Amino acid sequence: MNEKKEIIKFFDKNSVNWDLKEKPQTYKILQKIIKRIKLKSYEKVLDLGCGTGICYPYLKEKFKNYIGIDISPKMIKIAKRKFPEAKFMNKDFEETKLKKNFFDLVLIFNAFPHFDKTKTVRKVRSILKKRGKLVIAHSFKLNEINKIHKKTGHKIIKKHIVTVKEIKELLKSFGFKNILCDNKKNFYIEAEK
Repeated sequence: MNEKKEIIKFFDKNSVNWDLKEKPQTYKILQKIIKRIKLKSYEKVLDLGCGTGICYPYLKEKFKNYIGIDISPKMIKIAKRKFPEAKFMNKDFEETKLKKNFFDLVLIFNAFPHFDKTKTVRKVRSILKKRGKLVIAHSFKLNEINKIHKKTGHKIIKKHIVTVKEIKELLKSFGFKNILCDNKKNFYIEAEK
């Protein structure tokens, strides 16, 4: 079985109890993350790796056009049930055609380690408008996320280790600028096209 199929299988299997595992602090952190994002325009947002739609209630306050995308069909099914008014797509982001220079913001919350980082950053850059922002955030610091992935015992998931240096260098290599990084209480990195 290839890596993407393994990831889909893992998240489909865990989708039913996913929301129950979220701690109240995750929602507080998410509110702070959304509040922290400063854009000139709040039109279009892509919630990449949206899972069960955890970010939607916070993003709909700022953005007129919300799209959530996730590779797990069962996660998307739950998101659609919770928020029928929102636009959720069960797609593989790397394989999905999206309009170039379209989004003001691409947010990846608690999901970045599970993507092919190079392909994802390249594609995100192409779909962001000029001065659009990519925000990669987690409810934990990166070293804590890496420990969680190692503990899963899942052969694919435990390979998903990332470092601040790796992410910054990747963003710079694709021409992102004004890179702001914070890894004190939880991980947050913001970069502008």
